[in-house]
Amino acid sequence: MVHPVSGSVRRRPGVRATAVLGSAWVDEVRETIPTVSEQIEAGLAEIRRQGFNEELARSEFGRWLVASHHEVERIYRAAEDAALSMLVDKWVASATPPTPTENFQEWLRSFLSRAARDFTAFEFRAGQARKSRAGSVWERLGGFFLEWNGIHSEKPTGKAARKLRQIDKVVPSVLVALTTPDRAIRLSFKTEAREKWRVLIDEGRRGYVYLVTLGDDITPDRLEEMADTRLVAFVPKSVKEGRSEFRDNPSIRVLDELVAEVRRYDSAGPPPTPPQQIPTGVRPARVRKLD
Repeated sequence: MVHPVSGSVRRRPGVRATAVLGSAWVDEVRETIPTVSEQIEAGLAEIRRQGFNEELARSEFGRWLVASHHEVERIYRAAEDAALSMLVDKWVASATPPTPTENFQEWLRSFLSRAARDFTAFEFRAGQARKSRAGSVWERLGGFFLEWNGIHSEKPTGKAARKLRQIDKVVPSVLVALTTPDRAIRLSFKTEAREKWRVLIDEGRRGYVYLVTLGDDITPDRLEEMADTRLVAFVPKSVKEGRSEFRDNPSIRVLDELVAEVRRYDSAGPPPTPPQQIPTGVRPARVRKLD
């Protein structure tokens, strides 16, 4: 039976020394998964084929922001499934049938035991990648949609990120947020509200934070805490209207209201850096690793 050599097994920095991350085959198939940038480009290209244009980013902000996220998620899942299928094919092709004298059950058990290590490693790495990519996709899409509405946002880095407690974006600029914080608004893009919830609550005590989220996990028992700490969540219309406790609560607002709210801060000062480049189509896919 042919299988990857043991010397190809690698360990990832930051992962426990006992965590084996699979053979060279796992590396090879995962490299076929497009990068986050390529996923976003493909997702935006797809919603454009469905009728989206930049004017709709202004008139139907929430609908198309959510639609673009769902499309990118679909593209990623399809690529991940295809990579897993490739790994299956590699193990199937490597299998040499048992000889007439071999016990079939023992042969099968040995084969599956070896293959299982690769599939466990694939799923472990896929799970780690999903955590980082989901938030990154949502944040970057949010930045693009704000740009289409003429609103520039910046992502703090380095010392500025630490001072601003790792907030995702600020409007109008990092400089304004640091020097005159009352003239800036801080934006946190989280697909799930529970992600870093305590950090968001603590940050809200320092000034208003706008949480841009899909909102599926926001519960009524959090509303009082949100109001007390000046945390405002912007969610899809279906979430806002889905609970009676949300409908008249000012701490829960629809995504379509975000642009007008953020625009009040956009004129507080000139951005010190140029706006981010917005992808307009799908470039030829580069084969690069997601993780």
